[in-house]
Amino acid sequence: MVGRTPAPGKCFGSPPEVLMGEHVAGTMSIEGGGGGERDRRSAVVLAGGRSTRFGDEDKLLADLVGEPLIRRTVERVAPVVGTVVVNCRADQQAALETALGGVDATLRFAVDPEPDAGPMAGIRTGLRATPSRFAVVVAGDMPFVAPGLVRHLFARVTGHDAAVPQVEEWYQ
Repeated sequence: MVGRTPAPGKCFGSPPEVLMGEHVAGTMSIEGGGGGERDRRSAVVLAGGRSTRFGDEDKLLADLVGEPLIRRTVERVAPVVGTVVVNCRADQQAALETALGGVDATLRFAVDPEPDAGPMAGIRTGLRATPSRFAVVVAGDMPFVAPGLVRHLFARVTGHDAAVPQVEEWYQ
């Protein structure tokens, strides 16, 4: 999904008790990449899950053809956006920073203020940390997300609040 990042105090379809603030505590930036059209776009990569079905290890740090899974996902979306925001728990941040070291992208880490509140809370935390008007949201375990699809969604969102892919009758 690509959508407009909410203005402070607004959240898409959320009841008033879930209103968003201006910024997220625990946001950290690592500068790199960026430029031009990309600066008007961000990506939120959700990485705050517990990977309980994966055993004791963090699934996003697992090796996939010589690189951590999260790194492959970030490297797929980074060429399309100016900033990649990685949403995670505080206890994951150091390991994720290490896994993403040297990636050609401007990275921010948006730490969940209340961990384990689910993916919608991670999306909210990640969107709060985006510097741009529009953002694509992907799971950290999507190492094969197509950059062309992300570009297409950004192109389709023009004049709308969001662009959500639909396969047959199912919105993705």
